[in-house]
Amino acid sequence: MTLRILLIASQFPPTNATGARRPYYLARQLRDAGHVVTVLTSLRDEEQPWSVDMEGMHVHRFRTPSTPPWFTSWQGALHRAATRSRGGRGGRAIGLLAELLLPLDHLHRWDPAPEVLEELVGEQDVVVATGPLWSMVQLGGEMARRCNATFIADYRDPWNIALPEVGLHVLTYMGPWPASWSRRLRHSAWERKATREASFTAATKGLLQNALLLNGERPALQVYNGAPGPATMPGMPKNPRFTLVYTGSVYREQEWDLVLRAVDLLERDHPEVAGTSRLLVVGMRTAHDSSLSDLGRRMDQRPTIERQARLGREEVLGLQQQADLLLHVGFGEKQVLPLKLFEYIASGRPIAQVGSGLSEQVEIIERTRTGTTLTTPEAFVDHWLECHTLWQAGEAIPFDPDKEAIAQFTWEVQMERFHQFILERHAEKAGISGSEGPGR
Repeated sequence: MTLRILLIASQFPPTNATGARRPYYLARQLRDAGHVVTVLTSLRDEEQPWSVDMEGMHVHRFRTPSTPPWFTSWQGALHRAATRSRGGRGGRAIGLLAELLLPLDHLHRWDPAPEVLEELVGEQDVVVATGPLWSMVQLGGEMARRCNATFIADYRDPWNIALPEVGLHVLTYMGPWPASWSRRLRHSAWERKATREASFTAATKGLLQNALLLNGERPALQVYNGAPGPATMPGMPKNPRFTLVYTGSVYREQEWDLVLRAVDLLERDHPEVAGTSRLLVVGMRTAHDSSLSDLGRRMDQRPTIERQARLGREEVLGLQQQADLLLHVGFGEKQVLPLKLFEYIASGRPIAQVGSGLSEQVEIIERTRTGTTLTTPEAFVDHWLECHTLWQAGEAIPFDPDKEAIAQFTWEVQMERFHQFILERHAEKAGISGSEGPGR
């Protein structure tokens, strides 16, 4: 069955942003299966473009204008006032008013109106919409209704919160009360309306459960993120110092205090080991969360920890393969599953999973036999000492990953599950409606 599939995502390659990978690999899987794939996405300048294969996809990129031309005169005036007042006196009040009265994500809406986009893409059989901007899901619902198409809303992050354990401050914080109360009311109404006819996919169990609690039961499937290919098995690295590596985003909910306490113990009780070790933290960004600025300062006070700026995709993957240990920091009771975990398990290097809570992260590491779970600072230090002793002797850290289990977390396998879910949902809709349109 060849389908016309419209994929809507505010991030899409070429880009180095991790969030862009899920919609890209889905689009590629659908294209390779013979479907006609059209992508609507944002036009953005990238410092580190990701060179990928997009041949055979119809990709339309749109700029964010200063004021969308399809706004009414009063909407345009309020939009401009909110844009000018950002960060200034009275900016919060005007910004809140704009959020409550203007279209969702009004500061990031594309130039063309939905009716123009409908004319551009033509008839579609399936619409898949994902974030991180929630206006993408809203637009997906509208485009699916216009085309009478099967609609699938894909959750990489939570929109609203029914389960507190899926929330992260950087993603779901809506400001202090009473502004947060007003925002949550409107966002909840937006989500219910946008997904009224949608089936759901989500990157974690918690995200899927959260979406169903908020919007009601309907067909749904958890589809993991993935890694580009099966695990490689690089030779043992020869680092001049025993090297642990952490790459990617840092969140306030992560248990970095546990890591810092372990580093303090190591530096105090085993200075000779600390002096021949280093923990590289690569790509940590702090501008979006003041608590992370404090964490960064605390890291900088410890000689064993070295922070590095963001690197390109290939450099990050190479750095992971050169590590003696990969550090993964848990989120306590939070149900979060970072994309970098899948890169880690495909890197061929052992993982030190440091965190107090049992989680989906721990389940995956144990299922794939790719690392060791360490729940206290003392356990982390003991593991560090054991691995350092092996490094000092020129011996490999014991590591016996389950390659068959790891292979289940490739993009190809996970996006094929997504593909089959799309086919099932579309067949169900076509059977109910009796539709015999082109592509069905």
